[in-house]
Amino acid sequence: MPWIVFAAVIWILNVLIVRLHGLKQYWSAGVWSLLVGYFFTESLVIGNDAVFFHGTYLVQEIPVFFLAGITGLGLLVIRFLPDEKLWKFFYLLFITALLTWVEIFLINSGFIVITGWSLYYSFTFKLLALVCIAWLSQLTVRQRKGYFF
Repeated sequence: MPWIVFAAVIWILNVLIVRLHGLKQYWSAGVWSLLVGYFFTESLVIGNDAVFFHGTYLVQEIPVFFLAGITGLGLLVIRFLPDEKLWKFFYLLFITALLTWVEIFLINSGFIVITGWSLYYSFTFKLLALVCIAWLSQLTVRQRKGYFF
């Protein structure tokens, strides 16, 4: 049930903030976010470093609604990504810190158990994953000027 709420909140925010036009514009950011998030999470699950609880529908031990939430989260992150490189870096640091706080909340609530993986590793990987998602999205998202990069 918590993963359904997680996905629902993220997608309600997408509908309210990003809107339909933004979903059409930033859909590839969601795909990149889904792929990066899935492969990272799968590596933790396969290595027995993470276990999800309260997952109704699972894809290789990962809740489907967790993956749906990650997809929507990628849309939100890329929607507000600044154009200037220095601001991008600080923005990605802030988002990484926020996601690490959410991870701490999920661990303390008992929705996920992470062993053999410190918060430092988690923070570093999230930052690298967000940089990767931002870079891949810059290559595929239709820019404000009306062309692809």
